[in-house]
Amino acid sequence: MKLHSLILALITAFVTLTGVYAEEQSSSKWVLTWSDEFSGPDGTPVDSQKWNAETGGNGWGNQELEYYTTSTRNARQEHGALVIESIRQVYNGHDGVTRNYTSARLKTQGKFSQAYGRFEARIRMPQGKGIWPAFWLLGDDISTIKWPACGEIDIVENLGSEPSIAHGTIHGPGYSGERLSGNHRRSASTSMASSMRHADRLIFRKARSGCMTIRSSSC
Repeated sequence: MKLHSLILALITAFVTLTGVYAEEQSSSKWVLTWSDEFSGPDGTPVDSQKWNAETGGNGWGNQELEYYTTSTRNARQEHGALVIESIRQVYNGHDGVTRNYTSARLKTQGKFSQAYGRFEARIRMPQGKGIWPAFWLLGDDISTIKWPACGEIDIVENLGSEPSIAHGTIHGPGYSGERLSGNHRRSASTSMASSMRHADRLIFRKARSGCMTIRSSSC
């Protein structure tokens, strides 16, 4: 998988801190390069200097049933956290698509990307059948070479019907969708929806051999 840089994306979650770090080669220390602690006034949208809100209800290649909106009902800052809320409602989109659910899908494309480093967020997941929250990365050349050629790293995904299992996956040319590889499951001691989790973290390095090394964890 070849990744020029990585963009962050979030779907349906309760997030208190998202941070990205670069590693100093001389000292192996982490230096914060980007962060969002969602400290704006309650009920306000996320910082438009850092995030884009994707909209639409075309299923997103996963047969998703929701329509992603820019409404603060679906994504807002609240008590020092980002709340992404799925709502059951009939919604008629500007593209002519009608869905019975709405939610939010946020990404940093065009505002921030970084090829290697430490990417982490502290997240409380929702729970219930049909819910599929995720914290993930995409290659920032997705607009030109498309998916899966751009590459994708799912730091953590959680199926609402499996509240205590965290999924992490790597997608790329020839190993995406049903042919994916690099998938791992991590069992949590309690439901991921029961309380605010420790930070889900991915460390992405370029080794001296030119290969990539990836380590995913909850810490």
